[in-house]
Amino acid sequence: MQTLPFVQFGFELYDTQKVENLIAKTSWKIKDTASETETVRTKTGALVEREFTTVTLTK
Repeated sequence: MQTLPFVQFGFELYDTQKVENLIAKTSWKIKDTASETETVRTKTGALVEREFTTVTLTK
């Protein structure tokens, strides 16, 4: 993702630990964290593995 054109405009990737640290400074609480990998097709047709984490919060 670091090579995508919009990254130059302040886009930042967050790892799970950084997200947890940021949330700890708020009134929100982490309810669940799920890390997954999916196979997606790029615009050029190549298959790539995409890793992502979903964090569910509660007030």
